Amino acid sequence: MPPEALPAPAGAGPDDDIYDIPFDDAPGPLKRPPAACLKGVHSIARLTAEKAASGDLARFKKLLAALRTTDTPTLILRIATTTDPLMLWALHGTLDKRGIAPCLRWPKNDSTPQMVFITWLADVQWLARHNPAHRAKFKSWQRLFIEAPDSPAWREKAYWIFAGMYERQNLSSYGTRGLGLDAAQRQPLMLFPTASMVKARLELQPERAAEIREQLYSYSIEHPDKSGLHTPEVIAGRREALWRVFILSGRSPTATARNWHLLTGKAQTREAIWQQIATIKTILKS
Repeated sequence: MPPEALPAPAGAGPDDDIYDIPFDDAPGPLKRPPAACLKGVHSIARLTAEKAASGDLARFKKLLAALRTTDTPTLILRIATTTDPLMLWALHGTLDKRGIAPCLRWPKNDSTPQMVFITWLADVQWLARHNPAHRAKFKSWQRLFIEAPDSPAWREKAYWIFAGMYERQNLSSYGTRGLGLDAAQRQPLMLFPTASMVKARLELQPERAAEIREQLYSYSIEHPDKSGLHTPEVIAGRREALWRVFILSGRSPTATARNWHLLTGKAQTREAIWQQIATIKTILKS
């Protein structure tokens, strides 16, 4: 049996209390696998079967159940640090259900080819969910918009597309061409940035982010909160978080206001967001 067609684990069923991980639907072998398959990168079905056979399933189910009540910022922090690809997929699935676009789950987890696949899969899932009428340029990729996103057939198709192109093609440029994406469709994604998006996201790289953090903190000390309710650390931290959302939202005040509400639960108008961004820009220029 081909390695990506492991059978469903014994005892699994549709009523299992599993959150976003399909332990009961490992698909059968494909009739025509691609000529090139990336070694060491497994499908969701394979990862699921391996987890079920590992003896760690009970503990993993508890971790999955806990995701339901974990706050969004904590889930995002775990994206970059988890070493379990199946947990990474569950984290992405949880955030997807909350309407958090993949780009907002920064920084991406690309520590291994397996993690790159999971991140890519999260991008494509978001795209398929939010653009169901879209037509991919490559005919064979159109099934990503025909099959139900995250169904067994959809996951298997996405796996073979990724496996067939990863070692030979640039994921962003080749994927953008194959999927037929425009800049607006690429904006919410993690691994499909335009050149301008790549440049903008340099602001979030560790060294630059540390410089920004220091500038915002120094300004907050020099200009303390007049009400005395907020410390310089709190003010600087909030401004840093808002700047991050602004960058990841394509520098759009409207998108920033929407995403800020999704991430924090706090609603602000576009105008209020823009005023705060203007202040941050002034601080960073000084």
